[in-house]
Formats: sequence, structure tokens, C-alpha cells
Amino acid sequence: MGREPLRVAAPEGRAGSTSRAVSAPGSWVTDTHYASGAADAVQGYLTSTGKPAWTVPLDGSICEASRDITSTGKVAVVWAAAKKVRSRCTEFGVIDVNKGTLLWRASIPAGKAGLGLDLNVDISEEIAAVGGPDGTLGYAVGSGKQLWDEPLEGCLAEEHNGGRELFTMLSCPGEFRVAKRDPQTGRAAWQYSVPKGYRGAWIVSGDPLVVAVMTKSDLIDADRLLTVAANGDVQGTIDLGENYTAGCADNDGTCDATVTTKDTVYIAEDAVGFSTANHIAAFDIRTGQRKWTSTAPSTHTGGTFIPIRAEGDGLIAYLQPTTKRGSRVVHFAPEDGKQTTLLRMPDRLMAGASEDGLIDAEVSDPALFRDGRLYLHRSGAFNEYTAGSPMTLILGARWRN
Repeated sequence: MGREPLRVAAPEGRAGSTSRAVSAPGSWVTDTHYASGAADAVQGYLTSTGKPAWTVPLDGSICEASRDITSTGKVAVVWAAAKKVRSRCTEFGVIDVNKGTLLWRASIPAGKAGLGLDLNVDISEEIAAVGGPDGTLGYAVGSGKQLWDEPLEGCLAEEHNGGRELFTMLSCPGEFRVAKRDPQTGRAAWQYSVPKGYRGAWIVSGDPLVVAVMTKSDLIDADRLLTVAANGDVQGTIDLGENYTAGCADNDGTCDATVTTKDTVYIAEDAVGFSTANHIAAFDIRTGQRKWTSTAPSTHTGGTFIPIRAEGDGLIAYLQPTTKRGSRVVHFAPEDGKQTTLLRMPDRLMAGASEDGLIDAEVSDPALFRDGRLYLHRSGAFNEYTAGSPMTLILGARWRN
């Protein structure tokens, strides 16, 4: 049975201003440390005890942070140059979560430094990158060497998707393209042109390549997934319509509510009402055909599943609490969707009061699950009205201090 071993309260906003909200994007976990955005800082905790381990102070509020973390615990962050309101996001750096150190920092030129709106940041094993309406920049993770400072030739804007390698979605006149970046030069190792006629496009996965697309201008999320073979041919099409939540958002670089493995695409049905549970659907990545669906158990009527991440070829998902049942973390077997409960919160935490606002169907803030603990973090913005509410919540077994 799970508990709530750690809760971090949201910060207050800036003093002396009517527009004084503070943002705190970023949430990552390794074997030894958990780290998250905080007020003008990144804060680290020991996963063995939950106690604060280190603080990396920043000049101002965090503007955006990478969703991904490298295999050695490196993350990328963009922050404001000062604590005053409306300071531009001019600082970019890589932080080592295991050591609590800022490895290097670089200044974003004034012409490319906005206020953080529609900003996209991500990291791969060798490249850290930032993109958005004001420009794009890429750096070597190890040295901070700048690799590029403008979109690839003929294109106007870039959004980046990290992981083992860095993939970029290019907005070009009349088309969208996907590029894999060469970590030595920053140039495109290869490019793929998304079929024309779509109003929006996002990278769900780079290997295998899965692209989410939007067919209508009035949609705010992807309504179709394209699985692409090594030769560039579309091998499978998954029509989502208005039935599934892909979790794609402008300038986020990916679709956070869609999880892929080498064989399968996992996605959750839209929440269908207070009394009816949604289901998780698994689609064959090569054909686009649905393999199976799996719904919440009858004891959890009205619960909503939200995908978190892959576990081998299977899926780990969060099941939201109901008025009678506590939340759960569940593993889905890749073959048939059989559910195995990994974490169950007590039913006395009715309606999930402690978890409200920390995770939603679009996964606009990341949810992490590692070693039996669920890590939830809200990016903000935070002000005097949200002060004291949970910013970070860890659910699972209590630590032995």
C-alpha cells in the first residue's frame, strides 16, 4: 500500500508586482536522485531518503526544461537572466542531476531570447537544444560547444525531441520535415518529409519513427499517427479522431500522452464521463491495427488511465482516483493488456485531493515512476493564490530515515 512520503509546497510569486508568477518546469529521476524545478533553482533530493541533497541556484525563473534525461543524469534548462518580472529567457545550461552541478551555461542572443512562450527544450545523449518562434540553438552536451544557431536550410522553425538521439520537427514552407541531428556537426544526418496536407505535426518517437499529425485547422491535438518504415514509406496509419488523447502541444516537441515501444503504440481513450472508465489501446506499430484494449477494473468505476512510460515492451500507466478508490500505477502486458498493479494508494485519500492538478490526461506535466514510487510535479505558474498547494508530490513507500 502506498503513502505520501514527500510533499513540496508551491512557492509564492514575485513581490511588488501584479504579474509576479513563478514557473518551475522540470522533473527527473535517476537511481540516486530526484530533481525538479523550483523557484529560481533546480532542487535535488536523495531517492534513498527523500531528503534535500543539493540546490542549483539560477539567475531567475525557469522558462522551460527538457522532458528527457540522459543515461548519465544530464538535463537541459532555460532560465531568465534576472528575477524581475518579464525578464527574457537568455540563459541555457546542462545540469548533472546525480552531482547537483551546472556543467556549463551559454547565453542565448537577444534576438533569439523571448519571454518563454512556445519554448521547446530537450536533450539527447550528445545534444542539448532549444527551439521556438524566436529561433533555435544546439549545443554539445559534454562541452557546451555550439553546434547550430539557425533552422536547417529552407525552414523557419524547429521543435526538438530527445532521448538516445535528437530528432527535430522542421516547419518549412508548405511542409513539415523530421531530421535526425548529427551530434558532431548539428547538421541533418537524414531528413523525412511528412506527407503534405496536414495542419500540424509532432514527433512521437524517433526509433521507430512515429509522427503525429493534425488533419483539421480547428483541432488542438493530433488526430492521426503515422508509423514510418526505414525507407520512408508510411507503413501504418492510426486514426485517433476525437476518441483518443495524444497529448501533443505546440512547441512541446512531442506527444506526452502517447507511448511507443519497438512494436506497439499505446494511447488512452478520452475520459468518457464520471461513471465510465476509459481504456488503454495498443496498436501494432507496423500495421496500425489495434491489438487490444484494456479498461479499469469494475472496482474503479469512473477511473481514467493516463500513460506514463514504456516498461520493456509493455506500458506503465497511472489510474486516477475516484470518489471511492485511491489512485494506482498499473503495468499492461504487451501481449494482451493484462493489468498488474504496481502501486495502490489508500482509499481514504478520497478523490485524490493531494494529487489534484498534478497530472492530467494530456500529461502537460511529466509523471515519473521508478522503484515503486510515483513522482508528480506541477510546473506552475505559481503566485500568492497557489502558495502552499502541492508543487511536487512523491507517492509510494515511506523512506527509512
